[in-house]
Amino acid sequence: MAEITLSSAVRNNLLSLQNTASLLSKTQERLSTGLKVNSALDDPTAFFTASSLNTRANDLNRLLDSVGNALQTVRAADKGLSSITDLVESAQASARQALQTTGPVTASVVTGATTAGFSPTALTSVVGTGSTLTADAIATQLGTGDIGDDAANAVATGADLGNASGDLLSAIATPLSNLDSFTITDGTQPTLTVNFTTSGAGVVSGGGTILTIGIDQTVAQFATAANGLNGITVADTTGELTITGSATEDTLRVTDVVGTAVNDLGFGAIGVGTGTTDRLVGKNDEASFLQLVEDRNTLTVQRGTDTAVVLQFGEAAGEVQTKADLLAQISAISGVTATEDAGDQVTIAASSATDFDNAIALTGDTTAVLTELGFTVDAGQTLISTIQPNNLLTQSGGLTAGQTLQVDFGSQQNTITFGTGANQVQSLAELNTTLNAITGGAASVSTSGGTLGNISLTTGNSTDTLTIGGTASAVTEFGLVAGEFSNLVNGTTGPVQQGDTLDITVGTNSTLQVTFGTGTGQVNTLAELNSALSALAGGTASADSTTGAISITATNGSDSITIAEGNAREAAAFGLTAATTNSTTTNSTQRAALETQFNDIRTQIDQLARDASFNGNNLLQSDNLTVIFNEDATSSLTINGVDFDSGGLGINAAAVNSFQSDATINTSLAELSTALTTIRSQASTFGSQLSTVEIRQDFTKNLINVLETGAGNLTLADSNEEGANTLALQTRQQLSSVALSLASQADQQVLRLF
Repeated sequence: MAEITLSSAVRNNLLSLQNTASLLSKTQERLSTGLKVNSALDDPTAFFTASSLNTRANDLNRLLDSVGNALQTVRAADKGLSSITDLVESAQASARQALQTTGPVTASVVTGATTAGFSPTALTSVVGTGSTLTADAIATQLGTGDIGDDAANAVATGADLGNASGDLLSAIATPLSNLDSFTITDGTQPTLTVNFTTSGAGVVSGGGTILTIGIDQTVAQFATAANGLNGITVADTTGELTITGSATEDTLRVTDVVGTAVNDLGFGAIGVGTGTTDRLVGKNDEASFLQLVEDRNTLTVQRGTDTAVVLQFGEAAGEVQTKADLLAQISAISGVTATEDAGDQVTIAASSATDFDNAIALTGDTTAVLTELGFTVDAGQTLISTIQPNNLLTQSGGLTAGQTLQVDFGSQQNTITFGTGANQVQSLAELNTTLNAITGGAASVSTSGGTLGNISLTTGNSTDTLTIGGTASAVTEFGLVAGEFSNLVNGTTGPVQQGDTLDITVGTNSTLQVTFGTGTGQVNTLAELNSALSALAGGTASADSTTGAISITATNGSDSITIAEGNAREAAAFGLTAATTNSTTTNSTQRAALETQFNDIRTQIDQLARDASFNGNNLLQSDNLTVIFNEDATSSLTINGVDFDSGGLGINAAAVNSFQSDATINTSLAELSTALTTIRSQASTFGSQLSTVEIRQDFTKNLINVLETGAGNLTLADSNEEGANTLALQTRQQLSSVALSLASQADQQVLRLF
């Protein structure tokens, strides 16, 4: 201010301090900015030169981004080419594999349906039909003779003496005489002897075994005297005498000793006996039966080969005297039973309900024995009546001993011999047991119902044949047919029948005729069928071991296969149809799969080519790329794009089934080879261009560095120098402040004067 006057010292110090502050400020600015030229004021030449250099460096720096993008675009294309190369090589591998794989096959094949009528796994079965045999039955026969009834006691009823119960014995129709005598025998009891005298009441002597009575006694008195002696009962009913034996005895006999007392007393015609002097009565009321007792006949009973048992008719203890005795003694024989029916007829039978083998032979000592029992004697054997069981050897139309039945299951041979010997078969029951024991299969004979007598046979293995043989009449008797049977040829029930034929012809080769049956050279089993089929000319044929279906393949695939049959059933039996089958061409499934794989790879090439872009540029889809290297665009490189999808590479799609042809595959391989050459050439081009861009990128980076270094050299401050300057200026500033202070103190000395 003009109004303020500073001393020279103060002013000088103040100016020095201001200059120092100005220099310090500029030095600090250089330190803070790092530039020694911060504006054109600092150094116009350096400032504008550096600015020009920095501007060019910045321009080039901005170009580096586009160069970098260009590099990545080329690299993306290069990576795409590398991957496309891999895909093309993969397509080549698929095509080559298809070429090495068997192509379409022309073949003539006939395959039988699994619904074939022939089932190799089925068991062979034969069931007999039409047997006329009847069921087994035990030996049993009903006698036609009347064997009477047994009473409680043996009763001798005399003729009517004329209602003269009170008549003297000497005055009856036929009077008794002095010394006449007769005996009364009650079974096994002691015999009672009755002696007649001229007079006197009855006197009993001899321990009750003798009765002496006068003829002057009445009939009634005689009955009274004799009643009760030796267990007998004598009764008179108005002149009709009745002698009743004890209940424990079965027979009663009256016999003349002297005279004709038996007849005189009315007993001359009772029961049975010799004339009128010896008469026998028993509990049984049948005279013919009692006659057997009287005659002491015998009946021999023999079951099968058992020991014969002799039954003795007679009055002695243990002998047959009554019907009850007869039935009991026959039933006591082992294996034999005797019963009676309501008509007093005896039935003799085997005791066991399953004794179908043993006959019962009845032998009488006279024909009268068999006649009385009602049994017919055997032809030519007048004393024997044989009761036969109903078995295979005895029934009408049956078998005879020694006949055989042969049943073979495969290699298991079984022979059944009919007869009564050891290990022989006599009855249906024995036959069924024997059949059940056969090995190699199941066998049985029906023993009841409408199928009785029919034999059923089933093999144990499906591969076994069933052979039936033996005596012809025996085979027929069981409803069977002799021969060999299998699950293939089995009478009229098999899938094919005896004599059927199947003809197979391949192309112009000779016809194979298979004849079914059991004869020589004929086919009856699966093994025989396959053996016959193996002779097919011009092809191969076999029958499936599970389904029975026949499969036929022509050796020359172009040949036809003709099937003919003899009786319109043979072909169906093996799942075939009688017809001609022409050859067919079957495409290779492997080639078809590789064809699909080839087209899939081609699609991937297209997709990869589309995806090989960077920042919107795709050199593989015909996009061109221009790379600018300097700030005024006077230096650049243009990279031309290519169309490298499958179409651009000339890789054509494989048409449907085109890979079935080797020529088509070779065409595709040629296209792939050309494509690989093109790709590799383009990869080389892209590589060269990529190298060029990378070189220019490195050059630009180095040039930018040079420009920035040059600019820096012009404008950048030396921090060490500026730091030293700052320190020196700060020291000067402090010293200037001290000097200013000292100058101010000198001016203040004036104040002391006041």
